[in-house]
Amino acid sequence: MAEGKSSFIFYTDWYETFKNLPKDKGYDLLIHVLAYVNDENPETEDPIINAVFPLIKNTLKRDLKKWDNYIGKQRENGKKGGRPKKPKEPIKPKPYLENPTEPKKADSVSVNVTVNVTEIGADPNTQQFYDMLVPEIIEVWIRENPGYHLNKTLDYHAALKISYQIAQIKKWKKADVLEEKKDECVIAWVKIAKFIMSNSWFSKMTLDSIAGDKIWQKIVVEMASNKNGNGKMEDADYMVKAREDYLKNRQ
Repeated sequence: MAEGKSSFIFYTDWYETFKNLPKDKGYDLLIHVLAYVNDENPETEDPIINAVFPLIKNTLKRDLKKWDNYIGKQRENGKKGGRPKKPKEPIKPKPYLENPTEPKKADSVSVNVTVNVTEIGADPNTQQFYDMLVPEIIEVWIRENPGYHLNKTLDYHAALKISYQIAQIKKWKKADVLEEKKDECVIAWVKIAKFIMSNSWFSKMTLDSIAGDKIWQKIVVEMASNKNGNGKMEDADYMVKAREDYLKNRQ
């Protein structure tokens, strides 16, 4: 342990390592880790501890190096007189902070997005459907989450990925979401977006984060276990309502 350092990070992903060990070996490994961080240079002839501990040790050494670098920078700053003084003129707040009671207006979703549809096995004549699909996915999200600040660079790609993930759930081909399944894809997304916004954790995420594999999987699992969903994305009453909302907003 470095001088002046009285704690270390015990990572949650180590849980599986300890969990899969016999209880006595798990205890021995924990004592070995604590001895190491207290600079006791522990040694053991136990083959299990010798096989597992180096992985933990490498992580602890990386953390210690980060700590040493941090302390080094702090010392350098101290030699220069400490933290730089604040500027005399206050920095003008960004526009969206000037009136926190009014959410920032979302970017327009009318920007054209292009892709070579032949690269994903779709009919070249379906380009117009792609040009409509992604903006509609975005439009649904903005409608359900009015205060959302759109990042076109990330969110348009996320919208396309979401449509493909819906296709995977529905057991469609990717090209289907650009053709005859386009409307069904958007309607399914209406339901998912409503569920996301009803969840205090998911609703705070960006569209790009939602499209990530791990988060998307969590959303699907939560929806499947939700009593209103009955374990099915095709829940009849909800899908009828989602379809009505979708068609109404298209008019």
